[in-house]
Amino acid sequence: ELLADPEVTAALSPAEIEEKFDLGYHTKHVDRIFARVFGS
Repeated sequence: ELLADPEVTAALSPAEIEEKFDLGYHTKHVDRIFARVFGS
């Protein structure tokens, strides 16, 4: 687990690590992409 890795936690806080895996951030434009690709 990344939160247990001292090398990772030396560079990133637990909140920053969790932020990197926030699916909402990475999928926030999916609806727009599908609309552009497949039409509205």
